[in-house]
Amino acid sequence: MIMEEIELVVAPLDTQPRGDAFNLILKEKYGDRFLPVIIGLPEGRLIVIEQNHIALKRPFAHDVLIQLCEKTDTTIQKVVIDGYKDGIFYVHIHLLRDGEPLLLDSRVSDAVVIALKVGAPVFVHAPILTAAGYTKEGRIDSSLRRPHEDLDDEEDDFEYAENEDDSDRIHFSEGMDLSIYTVTELNDLLRHAIETENYEAAALIDAELNKRPDYAKE
Repeated sequence: MIMEEIELVVAPLDTQPRGDAFNLILKEKYGDRFLPVIIGLPEGRLIVIEQNHIALKRPFAHDVLIQLCEKTDTTIQKVVIDGYKDGIFYVHIHLLRDGEPLLLDSRVSDAVVIALKVGAPVFVHAPILTAAGYTKEGRIDSSLRRPHEDLDDEEDDFEYAENEDDSDRIHFSEGMDLSIYTVTELNDLLRHAIETENYEAAALIDAELNKRPDYAKE
């Protein structure tokens, strides 16, 4: 049986009130329904980085998977949320290699990061959007009250390397003139903004870096 797939778009992330998670909103592309998914801080940070096109110095696991696909002539076609049970979504990343379709099981957050990196669309099976979705008026199926989560049983995290000596670091402040700083100083500002989870500042700094002819993303 072929299931109808509904395309979703990733909304800008909001932090949860308790501050230790993000609320990922996947909105219906051609409608007003959406799926909310609570995801961990590390996954949320990566999604914010992708949404703001922030360049990182070194690759993460998602980048390694994408490199592997590129080197084996494997295309990442789409992400599909195709299962839902007890408040948890089940997701597959659809690949194509030598005309052969392949499926990878994934968490929502990891699949979304990969989709954002390669520009692949995200879909959900229509019955799942009806069963677990919301509108502005509230939950579509009011009989379900458990929040949707995408968290591991064991919390994982990643940390950015800290400078041993932070005394001379330039700190971002609202309204500062970024044009007066060198590329090296801006890179330091960008790293610090990411470390402190100031993603609005990181986006502004990254935009300034992209104006510089002597700035080359690694």
